Amino acid sequence: MGDKFVEPEHRDQALKQILIATDGSENAEKAANFGIKIAELSGAKVYAVYVIDITPYYSIPLDQIWSKEVYEQFEKMGHEITFSVEKNAKAAGLEAESLVLKGDPAERILNFAEEQNVDMIVVGSHGISKF
Repeated sequence: MGDKFVEPEHRDQALKQILIATDGSENAEKAANFGIKIAELSGAKVYAVYVIDITPYYSIPLDQIWSKEVYEQFEKMGHEITFSVEKNAKAAGLEAESLVLKGDPAERILNFAEEQNVDMIVVGSHGISKF
């Protein structure tokens, strides 16, 4: 695995978990590939995360805005996008997990990273979402 690229005296400092936040855009895909390459160097576990952004609707109940079908469509898209990253990471010999979260993207990504003790967050810039 990736540990072979880390000098023995630095293994305790190697990245163990990397979160790759994606929105499915071309830039996010490039960032995901970059994140997977970094993970390969240390053998880090990869978390592929997509966040359904509901922040513009915080003051209004979601059921008044989004039908169940619309929400399910976003959720399905998120699973497809993160599964692609997970599949690529596993093809590179890495442990990987994909997740779809909902809420404010920045907040949910940072909270998840903190909860999982993630060492690095990789995210593309100027994709489909505001990131």
